[in-house]
Amino acid sequence: MAVVELHHLVKRYGHVEALRGMDLEIAEGEIFGLLGPNGAGKTTTVEILAGLRARDGGDVRVFGLDPESHRAQLITRMALQPQHFDFVENVTVREIVRLFGALYPNAPSDRVDRVLERLGLSDRLNVRFQALSGGQRQRLNIALTLIGDPQLVILDEPTTGLDPQARQQIHEFVREIRAAGKTVILTTHYLEEAEKLCDRVAIIDHGQVIACDCPRELVARFGGQTRIEFTCSDGDLSLAGLPGVTEVLREGNAWVCWSTDAGHTLEALFAMARERGVRLEQVGIRTPTLEDVFLQLTGRHFRD
Repeated sequence: MAVVELHHLVKRYGHVEALRGMDLEIAEGEIFGLLGPNGAGKTTTVEILAGLRARDGGDVRVFGLDPESHRAQLITRMALQPQHFDFVENVTVREIVRLFGALYPNAPSDRVDRVLERLGLSDRLNVRFQALSGGQRQRLNIALTLIGDPQLVILDEPTTGLDPQARQQIHEFVREIRAAGKTVILTTHYLEEAEKLCDRVAIIDHGQVIACDCPRELVARFGGQTRIEFTCSDGDLSLAGLPGVTEVLREGNAWVCWSTDAGHTLEALFAMARERGVRLEQVGIRTPTLEDVFLQLTGRHFRD
């Protein structure tokens, strides 16, 4: 069942067309990534989904309802964690949580405690907001988003600026949200994050979806070839004839080749090396990534 449906979505800011006829469907129970560089239209899209921003054209349905005209009916079923979160500095975490909890009187009484504990904030309840680290503020931001136990959780760049350990904690928690039967929409400009977390991703560029599928399929379809590099002792190697090899570069004892079938290429390469008494060293493989997909589809690097 589709939880979110976008058809020909358009949004303009003056003469700038931020969204240019976007089409998208997001299924129940998946982690769906909206992936694109800054300015691609990710935040505009999720704000329209949450009913926080009016669209200029197209049709939007969340749980079958238009978020612009039915926001009151959707407010307990979905929640958006904003990209930027700030609060009055002298207020404690406990006071902030109580304030937000009062907005959801029907939420399970122990839910707040469970969420805070899972996000490592139980011991921060009496700490004032100004004393929280950036990672703690971001985790509090996510905890407040989940207080009402929403069925659709929208996380707008939840790991931006976090250290690797804090980012990993957020990743684990996102998976737990999905495991509880929720649908998660995740916006990010970290390609590796999308590859790790998302069941499907939509790559957005200049306000349009240019590709949509599971990360593995996108990489297989658009990612290009696997790069294999190694050094070896002097010897006769004829890489151009190996299965899958399309290009070979050599500089002294350093070799690089590109293959459309890395498994068979490596098998044949090692067999050839054994047969000819050549010792391979520093063998490295670079498989295609979503960065390669973006480069292939747009002709530019992701952060250009």
